[in-house]
Amino acid sequence: PPSEDSVVDKADKKYEIEKERRDFTKLLRKNPNYFGNLEKGPLAESFSAEAEASGNTSYEQLHCVGLYPEQDLLEAVLEIKRPSGYSGDLCEDGSTEYVAFYIDWQDGNGFVSVGAPATVHVSDLTAAADESIWYAVQKAFRPKNRRDCEKPQIVQVRAILSWQTPPTGPGYTPVWGNRVETWVQIKPRKKFSFVEAGGVPVLTDTVQGANVLDLALDEVGPDLVSQDQVTLVGDKEELQKLLERSQAADEKRSDSVEDQRHDFKAALAKNPNYFGAISTSKEPQEIQQAVAKMAPEYKKYFEQKLAIDPELLAPVEIFDPKTRYEELTCVGLYPEEDQLEAVIEIKRPVGYKGDLCTLGSLEYVAFYVDWGSGWEWEGTAKVRVHDIPEVDDRHLHYAVRQPISDPRLKRCQVENVVRVKAILSWEAPPTGPFYSPTWGNSLVRHVQIRPRTGVLAHCDIDVVNEIHADDIQQAGADTGYGIKISGGSSVPGVWDRPFGGVVAVWGKVNVPGAAYYRFLHTSDDPSDPTATWTPVTDPRRYRKVFPLGATGYRHPDAQGWFSVGQYQGDLGNYPLQALVHWKTGSLEGVRHLRLELGSFLKTPLPNPSDVSLHLDNTAPELFEFGGPSPPPIPTIGAAVKDTGGDWKRCEEFEGQETVQVWGNFRDDHFRAYSMVVFGGNIHPSGHHFASGSYDPGVPGTLDDEGVVGAVANGPGKHLETLDLCAVPTLPGEEHISCAYGIRLHVTDRSVVGYMKGYEFDTTRHGRSVYVTFNWDPTKGTPC
Repeated sequence: PPSEDSVVDKADKKYEIEKERRDFTKLLRKNPNYFGNLEKGPLAESFSAEAEASGNTSYEQLHCVGLYPEQDLLEAVLEIKRPSGYSGDLCEDGSTEYVAFYIDWQDGNGFVSVGAPATVHVSDLTAAADESIWYAVQKAFRPKNRRDCEKPQIVQVRAILSWQTPPTGPGYTPVWGNRVETWVQIKPRKKFSFVEAGGVPVLTDTVQGANVLDLALDEVGPDLVSQDQVTLVGDKEELQKLLERSQAADEKRSDSVEDQRHDFKAALAKNPNYFGAISTSKEPQEIQQAVAKMAPEYKKYFEQKLAIDPELLAPVEIFDPKTRYEELTCVGLYPEEDQLEAVIEIKRPVGYKGDLCTLGSLEYVAFYVDWGSGWEWEGTAKVRVHDIPEVDDRHLHYAVRQPISDPRLKRCQVENVVRVKAILSWEAPPTGPFYSPTWGNSLVRHVQIRPRTGVLAHCDIDVVNEIHADDIQQAGADTGYGIKISGGSSVPGVWDRPFGGVVAVWGKVNVPGAAYYRFLHTSDDPSDPTATWTPVTDPRRYRKVFPLGATGYRHPDAQGWFSVGQYQGDLGNYPLQALVHWKTGSLEGVRHLRLELGSFLKTPLPNPSDVSLHLDNTAPELFEFGGPSPPPIPTIGAAVKDTGGDWKRCEEFEGQETVQVWGNFRDDHFRAYSMVVFGGNIHPSGHHFASGSYDPGVPGTLDDEGVVGAVANGPGKHLETLDLCAVPTLPGEEHISCAYGIRLHVTDRSVVGYMKGYEFDTTRHGRSVYVTFNWDPTKGTPC
């Protein structure tokens, strides 16, 4: 790596950049469908394609996607292939790589988004002329549901890489980038969790000479059980079952699993070099040389052992199946958070010491970085894997991550590109950078360390209420609105969703010199130096380590300052952790939100990050019906008339007489209405019979503010005609004379945040109203 004072001369090599790449954003501003990659809709129909999106991977390519199940954390690794074409060097703006994740839950609904795309900042790097640079991104999510451990939940993940523009939906074809699909295993429902110990992984089980777990639970506190450098947190009875199942699975043999795999830990307990992972030579001098190359954490331990028994590490059986069961496929760095990430492919249905109802086994990934004077250990990550029958048809992909404790930041004029080595080893932690795993493999990749100056040294608001900041309009009449969603996909160039309730923000505060951060808001012009800013002083919720699943509160000081270090710790425990939970209460209209960093003395640092949000904290309005004739009737939002146009005020309909349903409601940001009829022998949950949306609306009846002309004591509009005879009944039942009702539910487009414990989620404002009447299907003209 170049020294601190070494400045790269970028004039050495020149690379031609295509017009479509160089002027990419400019072309899209003129024509959002320039490359013909918009999904079907009004915008795609309004603009003709002038070029074809091909998923060009000559600049960047997504290679691997995996899941760390214990924290519901998706990770992806991408390759940067060229030294230029990324809109500037480390001291300039550079550009953004977006990775959007979608999950097919195997429920017939196809791929659905798990939230705003993950991003990573990339720049022109001359180092990429010789070696690819590998980046990583991560995205936490909440599973729709969890199954019990007896039935593995295997889902398909689709990740879409797109340079400079966020993917608009699961069917999106990027102009620059590509798509990767893979299978992952969702963590099962359970009454306990793992708290993995830090530090240096142990080399053997705590049970001397045995490949089983000690079933005598060592209680270290309420509902805590310590076992082989892992703490199991939860119900003691459930933990006892877990350990008993694990022991039974460990003792069970499979004809398709080699003895060397089944007895692996027992062999290593006798001799850590039994299979030649440390040295394949039996010569004492060569073994000592191999030990001398170990990481310092293990070197001293083995030197002491060899002093007592020089024959201790003589290999017994050189066994080299390597990647038959598991393989390390990708390694990259997420520079913004100094996180090394790796993806592991699990290839077989058995050989992992038990199913999801057991402890299974551990895949270790040791990370080493060459900062210029040889490999230095950064830490060893691990993930639990299990015997899962579905792997016969679909390999599963797991992920791990490891923070770099001291990233050794340099000025943006220096391309701080370093080598990273990752070693995958099943059930045995690697002892050094030259360790050769019996089960596993290693990869060496080049990564770019974030600079301590330049654009990447600034804080940044990234996501608000699961909408990417780039998808929130910041100018004109639509200022503060989030991007429009239609059919599950976003619509480029159209903004129509305000914000409300709790506003949660994710962003970058991992910046040199920043010890604190805070949020401020104003309705004034944020560029006006006299603007009045109000600090957000609402507490931030977080997940406690103990007790299991408990919610804690981080309170800022009177000026709104939160601790950056405390946030980073909470983020490591719960990857969905937001920077702030701002209760917007009754605020309305455009508010400008600012993220500001502070020094150890809480002195504001330069270059804050702003985002404008249009707030809507008002639910839809439901009005009474009336007018010159008839006078107001005792119902709001919805009313019914007979075929002659007369209001039915708690009166009776007969036989085949239809019910005319009228509506009288509005909202500045109306989204949709739906209606359900219930009563008699209709299913208890009711029967949905009508709905309508602001998009496209019904001319003269429904628009983007609800019912056209909706007003208190107004006539409203006819929305639907209900034929009760056609409404299905319960199996074997007939319609009966009874009281019936219609529920009208109206929602708006506001992205309303709310908290459930430490978890954040979004909904929208909604109101329901009921109108009732009697119906006798045997009178008049019977059904």
